[in-house]
Amino acid sequence: MFSRYYDRTFVRVLTMTITLLGALVLSTAASRAQQYTAQE
Repeated sequence: MFSRYYDRTFVRVLTMTITLLGALVLSTAASRAQQYTAQE
């Protein structure tokens, strides 16, 4: 029962981390693209 709850929490944290990382990468890529187009 405890391990089950732990697994669920771990998956939740993992998903949140992946989502945050994805958003961070997307935002950096977007800002880079804006800078690149601004330079041109």
